[in-house]
Amino acid sequence: MAEEQGLVGFFTGYSVAAAIMAGPWIMTVLTVLGVTMLSPDLDWFDAYITHVYQVSLITVGFFQFPATRYLADLLYKKEYRQVFPSFHYTLLICLAITTAIGSIWALTTPEPPGLERLVVLCLMNIVSAQWVSLVFLVTVHNYRAILGAFLLGGVVSIFSVNEYFGFNSNLDVLAGYTAGQALTLFILVGTLMSEYPAYQAFDKSCLAWLKRHPSLPLAGGLFYLGIFADKFAFRYGGWLSGEGIMGRQVLAPWLYMSEPYEFLTFLAQLTVIPALAVFYIRVETGFYEVYKAFYKGIDDRCTLEELKNIKQQILEEMKSGARAVASAQGVISLLCFLVAPQILPNYILSSTNTAILRASIVASYFAILLLLVIVLLLYFEFYREACFSALLYTVLNYVLTVLTILMSSDLYGWGAAVASCTAFLVAARILWVRVDDLLYQTFSKSPVETLPETVKGLPGVGRYRIQKGELSC
Repeated sequence: MAEEQGLVGFFTGYSVAAAIMAGPWIMTVLTVLGVTMLSPDLDWFDAYITHVYQVSLITVGFFQFPATRYLADLLYKKEYRQVFPSFHYTLLICLAITTAIGSIWALTTPEPPGLERLVVLCLMNIVSAQWVSLVFLVTVHNYRAILGAFLLGGVVSIFSVNEYFGFNSNLDVLAGYTAGQALTLFILVGTLMSEYPAYQAFDKSCLAWLKRHPSLPLAGGLFYLGIFADKFAFRYGGWLSGEGIMGRQVLAPWLYMSEPYEFLTFLAQLTVIPALAVFYIRVETGFYEVYKAFYKGIDDRCTLEELKNIKQQILEEMKSGARAVASAQGVISLLCFLVAPQILPNYILSSTNTAILRASIVASYFAILLLLVIVLLLYFEFYREACFSALLYTVLNYVLTVLTILMSSDLYGWGAAVASCTAFLVAARILWVRVDDLLYQTFSKSPVETLPETVKGLPGVGRYRIQKGELSC
């Protein structure tokens, strides 16, 4: 679609890419906003939703990359019957963890009613199951069903919490929202089951990558933890400021809110949707083709010069793709940076809030670029490098945010901006160095010391020896 002539094809292609990459996220955002607008002013509901989505994203984040890696192996070997059992087992493990976390919270938070805490626990499991479903549904390519599931569930959630229908308590709103999300999950799982028939209940080997490469699950979990590290510093950092952090609220044990910081950073994150669309287009139409050609060239026994030429094409594609993503998203982020005070109402943006929003826009810009670099690192199986990048981001985001809280309210948000920028630059440098040395990195990871039985007895055939820039026998 994007390659069609004219503006219509251009906008259609990138709109579809945005819907594929961020459609469920956008639908969820619109649903939460709709519920908030139509339901009574309930601080508890906002706190529940914030904590549920953060805990579920971080938890599933530790399983996202290992599950995706194993799923890729299944599709490569055309073992389609193992897909749904793999999903089933991954879902079981994730739900066991979120149930444990939710149960600890429910048992140690006495203030909300017991039934209300039970509904929150159910919502946390439902949302976590949605994220796990999306990991596996990427392979189905039935994007209309995915977006339709979130749209239908969102409509049910919004209308079932409408105060005009008599729903005006925390429990009513929570139950209505949970019912809509349960409908979304039902449609997602049904779509996956219709595509991949299952002949066994579980595939316990689906999480083998957790043990094989521990840095792979850590890369996903730490990145999501890094996204929320600055929010945690504001939310639980009451000890950092004697007079209290702006907008910090303590509703109950484990239930803290930090308004308006969390709301402003949430708005800023919506500005990076164009980067996801451009990245998806560039990867599918450019980078992946030369990436696949490189490893196919190894299987086809291409010469060293031919592999070097393909590697150079990968570097060129990475450079052009990086320019496209950074420039396109840079224009959008700059416009939002400049015109946000004129678009948003005055009761939302005070002078301090404007500074936080602008800093958060910068932070979101570099954070999304960091995520895209981590994805490319995972393409080449540089798992440790991806894990290091995510860890660096998490630590810097928390530490620098704490420093800004201690220094001045004028610096709120800029700790996250500096952290994401620094982590992105370091990760981009690591990626470039590793890909520039891709031939050595690829062959040094191969099990080349084991020779076929048919050639072991031939004269002159010994163990392979790999040195920097040399592959000899």
